[in-house]
Amino acid sequence: MRLSPAFLTALLLALCMAGSASLARDSAFHNDREPRIRDNDHSSRDATRDPSDAERRNQDSRDRELKDAQDLAERQAKDAADLAERQAKDAADLAERQAKAAADAVKDSGSTSGSSSGSSGSSGSSGSSGSSGSSGSSDDENDSDDDEDSGGDDDVVASGGSPRIDVETDPEGRERRKGELLVRGDIALADGLRAAGFTRLSVRHLDNLDQSVIRVRVRDGSTFAADLAFLQRFQGAVDAEPNYVFRLSGAAASVPTTAQPAAAAAIDTGIRVGVIDTGADSGAPGLSERIGSSRAFGGRYTPRAHGTHVAQILARQGVRVDVADVFQVDTNGTPLATAESIARGIDWMASRGVPVINVSITGPRSALLSEVVSRAIARGSIIVAAAGNDGPAAPPVYPAAFPEVLGVTAVDADGRIYRRANRGEHVDFAAFGVRVPVDIGGGRVEYISGTSYAAPLVAAAVARHYRATRPGDTSAEVTALRGHAVDMGDRGRDPVFGWGLVPPPSR
Repeated sequence: MRLSPAFLTALLLALCMAGSASLARDSAFHNDREPRIRDNDHSSRDATRDPSDAERRNQDSRDRELKDAQDLAERQAKDAADLAERQAKDAADLAERQAKAAADAVKDSGSTSGSSSGSSGSSGSSGSSGSSGSSGSSDDENDSDDDEDSGGDDDVVASGGSPRIDVETDPEGRERRKGELLVRGDIALADGLRAAGFTRLSVRHLDNLDQSVIRVRVRDGSTFAADLAFLQRFQGAVDAEPNYVFRLSGAAASVPTTAQPAAAAAIDTGIRVGVIDTGADSGAPGLSERIGSSRAFGGRYTPRAHGTHVAQILARQGVRVDVADVFQVDTNGTPLATAESIARGIDWMASRGVPVINVSITGPRSALLSEVVSRAIARGSIIVAAAGNDGPAAPPVYPAAFPEVLGVTAVDADGRIYRRANRGEHVDFAAFGVRVPVDIGGGRVEYISGTSYAAPLVAAAVARHYRATRPGDTSAEVTALRGHAVDMGDRGRDPVFGWGLVPPPSR
């Protein structure tokens, strides 16, 4: 059968159209399949790469840990080497100071044996009544021995001087023993401080605090402020502070004059006052058989004029005294006491049941002293302190400015305030303390002035009342004294005379 040209043309056209449709379907299929193939390829590569990345990260972590461990080991080795170097240097310094202290002691013993240092005209005896003659417990600068300080009712008297100590002043004008810090805590604290690189100078146990006071030196390469901050945060430390310095609170004596020495009252062994001061000369006029016991806390027991005069004023009122010598001297030879030595003296007095304690010493506020004073008063002691001789505009001084302590200012025989006396809220009472006569022997009397010499009169008055009533409460003593005091100045309590003048007994 012959096909017409028109039919062939139509057939070819249909085939072409069918082929185009097939090609379009194939193209769409391939276009859709290509992204799926790419996605599958990426997933395959990711699955291969993830374990590799994890392993690399793990290796990096192991490398860092190893490096950190190596760095730590290097630091520890360096710290150990530095500590060993510091300890070796401290040992060398300690040996040098010990040799110097021994040489100074030998030199001083020849010049001070049997004399009362600084006491004009006083007898040369340096022994205390009832002394056993035993050597005093020395707290020299190089003392690094443990001292539980739990015994010691025996009299302790020793001739000779003590090592001189360096003093520095902080930015606020407070004096402190150079490069030294006090830390309170239990006895185990001392070992921890040594492990931290501190040189331990002494360890003293205070019965009333039931704590040890550890004296340490600022570490080489460190600063005072940095080590103080470190110790205040140190585990096991109750508190840390500088070893503050305190001074005597009495003006220089006037030129001695011949006069009839004042007669002392008959001794009443039931009236007892503790004296925190310099050593007192038991051979001075009026002190024979008046000193019950004595002990040194700042070095060797050394009688000096100040402590001797305070004891004489008390003895004149018929009081029996116990003396804690808490003084050493600075590099200029001027007597000074530290917060540590005063705290030990007060603690000793309170532990022995001394009812009234006189402190004619002034200095900055110390947290250690504050705690010791509070504990002593809680135990039943009454503490009387000199208000200071730095002038009317001077800041409060301690321990007189502690709230529980009776602060005493000085007036002359006509009731006029001593021109150099401190003023302020810490003044509780006034007493005779200007041109106070003291017998220096040989028929001569020396006149002395200062709040140091007014405080013992108030202490004696408190002791007489305390023995009668035994209130064991400072507020009760203030109330009792107010009933006898003569109001002066502004009505009621004022910053010049406090509650008023405690009438002087015989003098």
